[in-house]
Amino acid sequence: MSDDHATTPLPSKSVLDDVVDLRRHFHKHPEVSFSEQETSRYLKDRLRELGLDLLQCPTETGAVALLDTGRPGKTVMLRADIDALPIHEESGVDFQSRIDGRMHACGHDAHMAIMIGVARTLIDRIWDVNGKYLFVFQPAEEIVEGAKAMIARGLLDDHRPDSVIGLHIASFMPSGTVITRPGLLWAGSDAFDVKFSGPGGHGGMMGRRGNVLAAQAFFVERLHTVVEGLEHEGVQCHTTVGNIASDGAWNIVPRGVLVQGSLRTFNDTLREQALDRLHDLLRETESEF
Repeated sequence: MSDDHATTPLPSKSVLDDVVDLRRHFHKHPEVSFSEQETSRYLKDRLRELGLDLLQCPTETGAVALLDTGRPGKTVMLRADIDALPIHEESGVDFQSRIDGRMHACGHDAHMAIMIGVARTLIDRIWDVNGKYLFVFQPAEEIVEGAKAMIARGLLDDHRPDSVIGLHIASFMPSGTVITRPGLLWAGSDAFDVKFSGPGGHGGMMGRRGNVLAAQAFFVERLHTVVEGLEHEGVQCHTTVGNIASDGAWNIVPRGVLVQGSLRTFNDTLREQALDRLHDLLRETESEF
């Protein structure tokens, strides 16, 4: 290896500048789960420009590309999620979302940009790496469906990776910091929808029995008990409610209330315990109302 190769920055400033520009482009054009058509097209164009081999993507949205160094070695899969959230952005930055009610609020814009930057860096240092690198841009992470769909439709059939690498940015960490550890780093997530149904009625004539608003309040207030005492290495499992929706009015108790939330656990045992408690709480709520 020449001295020039040995001292080449990793990554180069041009790569870092490109990553910033890419992230801002993606941020301006967010698309939600399984609707990432323009995002996918743009990704594929950029991957082609880098000279990567575009493989057949098993899902309608997303992208898969391969870098083969031509030298023997392991196959490493690198994965980035690509979908945005149904949130209205009011940040005021000049690269604010151009699509009303859509925002890259979970960092997937950065994840895509970083992965393209990684691909560029590997290509720039192709003499220094071996094996194959599989770049997977996964749709529909936010609804916990994209990875399952890609795998079920054959993503890993032809290129079985020896290892899979993913990341998630965190705004509470300084730029340039990377955190990793053996074993678990992030919790797994389950989404839940709970629909409370009742007769509905006039607010002045509705008691406790059958009152879906009272039932959802009872449920939400006690939801924390589902994860109490469930810990992994001193970190407690977590549950939260992100949306409560009904079609009532100031003087009308609705016939239905939808409660949507998430449950985060660290392994299968804790997950099963939390889910059992969640079902127990639902049965308790049903009996109360």
